[in-house]
Amino acid sequence: MNVELLKKIGLTESQARSYLELVKKGELTPPQLAKAINESRTAAYMALAKLEEIGLAKKVETKKKQTFAPTSPSQLNKYLEQKKRELTEVEEEYRAGLSDMLAYYYAQQRQPGLKYFQGKAGLQEIYKDHLQTGKDVYLVRTQADEGYFGKELYDYMEDRARRDITTHGLLPLDPGSFAWAKKHDKRLKREISWYPHEAYTAPVEIAVYGDKVSIISFGDEAVGTILESPQIAHALRDLFNMAKIGAKQLLGNKAPTS
Repeated sequence: MNVELLKKIGLTESQARSYLELVKKGELTPPQLAKAINESRTAAYMALAKLEEIGLAKKVETKKKQTFAPTSPSQLNKYLEQKKRELTEVEEEYRAGLSDMLAYYYAQQRQPGLKYFQGKAGLQEIYKDHLQTGKDVYLVRTQADEGYFGKELYDYMEDRARRDITTHGLLPLDPGSFAWAKKHDKRLKREISWYPHEAYTAPVEIAVYGDKVSIISFGDEAVGTILESPQIAHALRDLFNMAKIGAKQLLGNKAPTS
């Protein structure tokens, strides 16, 4: 048993040295302890109070002076268990408050040309920006958007078409999505290309519209960003067109014909 080990467990230097002195001497008054560890009486009283609180020291009944004796170091088990419980509670509070902390962080980190959004309301703001900008949208879609937004996603697509915005989409191919697209794409002003659903599995949507690029993550963090940059938007539109060619090659003879 040594000071460094006790400090790793969570005791301060003063508390650790005080406990070792008690073990060596058996019983000590606060003034005696202060002299032994070369600290003030106030520091000794505080160290003993903490040791008593965590179960490493106990008061000895005397008629004249307040005296303390050490208890077994096995009491540290209880102390460590308590620390674990406290850490678990802190972790739960952290997870519960993470959404608000992220929202504050992103709000404070806004820079010209770059905006951050968090949570459902924040991601809806990104879709509103698509509509307000009024430019064609070049979209790499993930099906995670439907699970996250539900009916609101289809309301957004309807509103997008009403504003005469054409959507050039790159979507994961499955029979249900293809059948739905054949029925609704013309009305919704969508021009869709397909990629094998296993080729892109990240729950992240990338959209290029006008001079802007939006990225939305529908994962655990539910965050998004809008970057305004003509050159980056141009580059990603070119990459989108290359991806369309690559997706068709990946599908091969499975590529939809209409």
